[in-house]
Amino acid sequence: MASTKTSKTTDPLAAAKAAADALAKAELALSDLSQKAEAATEKADEISSSWAAGDETVSAVEGLHADAEARRANMLLEASQRRVTALQRRQINTDLRAAVALIPAVEKALKGRVQAETRIGKLQVGELISEASPKVILTQSEPTIDTLGILSAKDITITFLRDELLSRFPADDFETAARELGHSVEVKARHLGNGLGKDGQTVDVINVQVHAVTEARPVIATDPTDSDTMVWANRVMNDLVSAVRREDSPMRVSGSKINDASGRSMSGKVLSSTVKAGVRSTTVEATINVNPYRSGINVDQVLNAVAARQDGAVAAGLGRCVEVSSQVRLASDHAYGAWNDSRTVKLAATFEAATE
Repeated sequence: MASTKTSKTTDPLAAAKAAADALAKAELALSDLSQKAEAATEKADEISSSWAAGDETVSAVEGLHADAEARRANMLLEASQRRVTALQRRQINTDLRAAVALIPAVEKALKGRVQAETRIGKLQVGELISEASPKVILTQSEPTIDTLGILSAKDITITFLRDELLSRFPADDFETAARELGHSVEVKARHLGNGLGKDGQTVDVINVQVHAVTEARPVIATDPTDSDTMVWANRVMNDLVSAVRREDSPMRVSGSKINDASGRSMSGKVLSSTVKAGVRSTTVEATINVNPYRSGINVDQVLNAVAARQDGAVAAGLGRCVEVSSQVRLASDHAYGAWNDSRTVKLAATFEAATE
């Protein structure tokens, strides 16, 4: 089973907490200095305005003192802002959810021969010289972006410690494995075969951008909505249309319309949503109209098969689909579309998500 480890020399969790505490303290000081700078500047401006209005009761000494206090307060504020910015850059990310969700794809690419783990903080490749190989470690520099259960991350690093005789990390197989698991990732850079100079050990470093990855049970704190269901229905509609569109790809002539399959999501709504033991179960229904183009296929069978493949997929705001059923029939209303073989696809699905 995958694990998250800490460095032997320094506890990254403790370091991350210390950095976060220092930032919180600096931000509190910044807020206080901001108020003081605003008050000092306002006082200096008031004195200048009173002089401009002919008020002789405020002395020059008071004016000079107010100007000096305003200048001092604003310079202290600027210094505090720089400190906060510097501390923000030193923060250590502890939200590794995107990296953890990628572990099955990494292990699948390595055909199960190496168990993957995640680590907090930036991995110093030189430190690996004392560790046994083979080993694969995932690190994540920035927090996971969570969009209603769909996770993304700008930069995840996969470090593969291996004997130089062992095959390089299979980056292409990793992308394929991720895609097969329903994820969207992009290998941005590959640094293969960096020797450590110890017993023939070498290191492969792969930089990955994660566009969309999901946990086994997504965490979605918000209640599901009909809008979430319509977003899911639109995604399914695109899959349905793709399965029955024309097989050739003729060039479109300017000003002409080329017939092809089309579709439209007619409705989508949440039927029920209940929470038990921290798991929300949501049942939805949707209706989609599809105008097929391809001939020589059993359209109903193809559309039902596409609908069945939604089982196990994750929908934003709803969770992971654990059950789906579909009914396909000839559309009774042909106002939509030009073909008499238009289909109406009725979907019913149940999704699960953790609430925290």
